[in-house]
Amino acid sequence: MNLVRFMSTRELYRFLDGETISGNTEWRREGYASSSKGICFFPADPKPETRLHYLSGVVSFQRVVEFAPCGDLPGIRMAKGRYRDPKSDLGFGSVIRMMEVDEVCMPKYNYRMLYPLRIGTINIKRIFNGDFVWEIDWMEPDEMKVLRGHTWDKRHTRKERMA
Repeated sequence: MNLVRFMSTRELYRFLDGETISGNTEWRREGYASSSKGICFFPADPKPETRLHYLSGVVSFQRVVEFAPCGDLPGIRMAKGRYRDPKSDLGFGSVIRMMEVDEVCMPKYNYRMLYPLRIGTINIKRIFNGDFVWEIDWMEPDEMKVLRGHTWDKRHTRKERMA
């Protein structure tokens, strides 16, 4: 199962520089009605573009990355996150209904665990009827190859990434 993470540019560069990104936040203890613990990803299906409305204001929209696992992921667990339901959001002053969304959480990740398939930048395409219409500009493979001087392409075999 491919995973998607919305992140800051800084986190992306740390990942590309070979750092292990770690986190152990228990979101329920932080006051959120969520079973998530650690760093949260979303399954790649549904597409990241469909998640933008309920993630707005919650996660960093600087970058979005779709990853492929490089084998077994230690500490991975399925969880449920709670987000506002954009279908019931009627604007300022309305009661905000919540919905549960599947998440995949793990205590850490790095390039040996996850391979970046696509990297995108999120933009507001236009405002329609008072609501944002979002789009993701996905980088071309050649752009990904030169991002911060790294070469993330097929030359990095699964065996090399696991080493």
